[in-house]
Amino acid sequence: MKSKITLKEETNHMISIDVIIGCYQFDCILVCYAETEFGRTWHMVIPNWEVNCRIGKNIYYNETKIKEALEPEMRFPEEYAAIIAKVITSRLNEHDKEIDEAIIKKYFQDDKDNE
Repeated sequence: MKSKITLKEETNHMISIDVIIGCYQFDCILVCYAETEFGRTWHMVIPNWEVNCRIGKNIYYNETKIKEALEPEMRFPEEYAAIIAKVITSRLNEHDKEIDEAIIKKYFQDDKDNE
């Protein structure tokens, strides 16, 4: 299956990706929906298909959510969801790496202070 997933634009709270997979071509936008002391909450949006689903940094969770979101729009969504989830999860982990490290450091510091 032919697939090409290209990063188009990236800001602090938004990642725009161009997706060509099988016979489908669409824009996929990852939007930071909320930011708390536990990290960021992300949503994947495909504007042309009115697809919006919550995603995270766990590849299995993302694959399930993306598959559910794509089912009404494409044939064989499980195959496509696996490819998209792999790329998106990797990108989110890299994008939020500094934030996640700061949260972990703060968590362990707070835990140490409470001893």
